[in-house]
Amino acid sequence: MTKIGMDVDGVLNRMDRSSIIPPWRLHQIPTHIGTLNVALSDDWGKILLSMAEQAEATLFWHTFREDEANTEIAPLIGLPELEVAPMVPQHFSDRSSVSAIKGYSGYRWLADNYPGEPFILVDDDIGMESYLNMHMRHSAVPYAFILVDEMEGLSEANIRDIIRYGKEFAQWRSET
Repeated sequence: MTKIGMDVDGVLNRMDRSSIIPPWRLHQIPTHIGTLNVALSDDWGKILLSMAEQAEATLFWHTFREDEANTEIAPLIGLPELEVAPMVPQHFSDRSSVSAIKGYSGYRWLADNYPGEPFILVDDDIGMESYLNMHMRHSAVPYAFILVDEMEGLSEANIRDIIRYGKEFAQWRSET
């Protein structure tokens, strides 16, 4: 089954704070680096679960928040606990880009845990798309990268694209 990897910051937690009106709310989340403000829609849980069902896919967290996405974000938006792709910066130098770390971490976790399964990564980091294209260019496994505008967050157009790719990947699975 297709896997959909969701980032938090810039995707669900939009960066534009100019109009926080329902269903959007500003939350303060304590972290090891201090309190962070996050702008989340109360509807995200319903929207994401419906999107995954329509895409014939399952969701997982693909974020530097790692397990904190389950303990601090999921309860605020009405999501159940999801699998987490661990970030593995130890494989990189201090000069490595965030894009490379996230791209490698997601790709490696999926390859190790779900070999041969198509996937969709949803993120606001355009550099990750280049990283994935470079490492997946010889793979027969379909994948997609959905670039989200960090100011707006996940849009209806992004959601339509995710559902479309999910259906295409389900068709691919049925033919292989």
